[in-house]
Amino acid sequence: MNMNMIRFTAIAAVLSILTLIGTASGQDLGYNGRLAGMGNSAVAALQGTDALGINPASIAPAGEANFSFSILPIGFHAGTDFIDFGTYQKYFTGQVNEFGETEGYYLTADDKAFLLNQFQSGVGSFAISGNYRILAMAARFGAFSAGFDMTDRIASNGAIPQQFVDFLFNGNPPGKTFDFSELEFKSSWLRKYGVSTAYSFPIRNGQSKLSVGLGVSLVQGYGYYGIDRFDSRFTTDPDSFVVYGQANMLAHYAGTEWLETGSIYLIQLFPDPVGQGIGFDIGVHADISPKLKLAASLTDIGSITWDRNAKRTEADEYFTINDVTSDEQFQELKDRINGTEEPIASFSTPLPTAINASAVYMLGNPEDPAKSLLLSAGIRQGFNDEPGNMSSTLIGLGTEWRGIGWLPLRAGVSFGGMQSVAFAFGLGLRAERFALDFGTGNISSAFSSGFSSTSFAITSHFDF
Repeated sequence: MNMNMIRFTAIAAVLSILTLIGTASGQDLGYNGRLAGMGNSAVAALQGTDALGINPASIAPAGEANFSFSILPIGFHAGTDFIDFGTYQKYFTGQVNEFGETEGYYLTADDKAFLLNQFQSGVGSFAISGNYRILAMAARFGAFSAGFDMTDRIASNGAIPQQFVDFLFNGNPPGKTFDFSELEFKSSWLRKYGVSTAYSFPIRNGQSKLSVGLGVSLVQGYGYYGIDRFDSRFTTDPDSFVVYGQANMLAHYAGTEWLETGSIYLIQLFPDPVGQGIGFDIGVHADISPKLKLAASLTDIGSITWDRNAKRTEADEYFTINDVTSDEQFQELKDRINGTEEPIASFSTPLPTAINASAVYMLGNPEDPAKSLLLSAGIRQGFNDEPGNMSSTLIGLGTEWRGIGWLPLRAGVSFGGMQSVAFAFGLGLRAERFALDFGTGNISSAFSSGFSSTSFAITSHFDF
């Protein structure tokens, strides 16, 4: 494992912990407060700038407005499926001694066994992502609508085998084989310059309306690290205590120079890209009746080619250590496992492609929405495990009550993802031309330490 991967893994782990501690994160599907507060179930309810990047067919501003622009929407999401915050807090934040000072907590054999048992499937996954929009606007021109957005996503996904943690806790007892082949890690920083268009037309003899949309994005990449293969394992012979095994790994990366130079790369607004690609979004939105809306979209179709300062590190070595106390043998082993780094012309990675579908139904009088109740159901299916995406299925149910016209209240529940069941909550603020939405995809993270995922999102926009 080379030093770049170690640094990236450490950074991702630290960011995940900080996000869990601060509960400052939002659903990756959303970077949208209304959507997060309804359990990511209400894609069909989004309009205007809220729909950019989610469903291009819904970008027409809401109501009678012809123009909409947003103000720095932001959202984050972090979670694991193998450790909750309470467990982390107990074992990894230290303990106060008799002098009132915080000192490290030393794990007992029972503590180690408990932590290892948290890996229910033998592999623990984690994910962290942050989204923010520098600019977003949408306009309606009769039946035609157009929008533009500039959106950043910084994300990391990874998987840690239980055996990797077992080795860190207990060393390598004779006769035991450790297999790290399920170790995974990917991290990226992408920016999308997206142009979306939509066209609406009546159907069912004018009783309903159908909108179709297309979005095209120039995608720039500012950094990427990904492990393509980590098929490494070793065994300690019970009789001779000789350690033998295989180190087989392959990693590709670009834009990692800031890790070694300590530059301010991350806080530059327009850094030089190290990769570039084209992405597509397609979507449909149907107003079946004044009460029922349906929507579906396929987003982030495409790939990005990393072609500036691109590098590859590869190792494929069988090794033997017959003297574990020999510094020379250990250094030789470390050099072989680290692999050989070499510059390459380019490599490509897919965008985080996903499909979203949703239905929203209104209980009440459509002509008096201030007293209505919205019910929503949605599904999201990712097609890869690229940073900011998951190949698992997410299902959401939600509701929005508008009994207080200027203060819509929202709630929802989602199934799947890092935490199998999570309860959402959100609220909004409505003025004549201004809307502010706040939502969290897991409200329990504000009241309990037993959460393993947390999310937060804020969205605001002006309509004219």
